[in-house]
Amino acid sequence: MRRIGRWLSVLVCALMIIACGATPSTESAGEFFDSTALTTKVKASLIDELGSSGFAIQVKTFKDEVQLSGFVGSKEVRQHAAIVAAGVGGVKRVRNAIIVK
Repeated sequence: MRRIGRWLSVLVCALMIIACGATPSTESAGEFFDSTALTTKVKASLIDELGSSGFAIQVKTFKDEVQLSGFVGSKEVRQHAAIVAAGVGGVKRVRNAIIVK
């Protein structure tokens, strides 16, 4: 019985280690910091270009792909936000999920 318990413990530990491994849906530590820096650049550019409307836009970055979300007052602001985000160095793709009120 003890032998089965030991093997079961080893199996559980091995599965836990495998589950913690990097997958395509995760970022390495370096990629995480790069994404954080890119998010900050995009957010600063949005606030600089759009003024107070830039504060209403949330920015998330994953592997150089930026997602914009939030609520704005006009279609023009929504479009301009995507253009501003795409113009930031390092951004490869912009997903615009901003909703016009």
